[in-house]
Amino acid sequence: MTTQHTQGEWKVARDGFENFSITDGGMKIIADLDHQGHLSKRENEANARLIAAAPKLLEALKNLIEEAKILYVAHEGEYGCIGREAIEKNKEYPSQIYAAESAVAEATQSCPKGWEQADTSNETAECGG
Repeated sequence: MTTQHTQGEWKVARDGFENFSITDGGMKIIADLDHQGHLSKRENEANARLIAAAPKLLEALKNLIEEAKILYVAHEGEYGCIGREAIEKNKEYPSQIYAAESAVAEATQSCPKGWEQADTSNETAECGG
């Protein structure tokens, strides 16, 4: 799957007031968070840091999903697991794995592996299980 978001490490930049920008580490601004009295400086900064961490969080979550699937299958028969054949046939993983896959799909506008994508004319992906 091709990544569509801005590549590279995202950084938080502050303008000297209470406004923050997320940049690609250079001159490209990915997002601006203007204070304008709606949020406290602390909350605005926390939001900026969360947004800046998004690419790393996305990559970590993708890796965690794959590792969780491997471990789940490797321990078939233990911890109430249902076995490799049943998992591959029915795609039955714990609900936490499906929740993580759904979050990745929402962030990347794609469908989790094994889910079919509905034919849509707009930019939003719709998935079926």
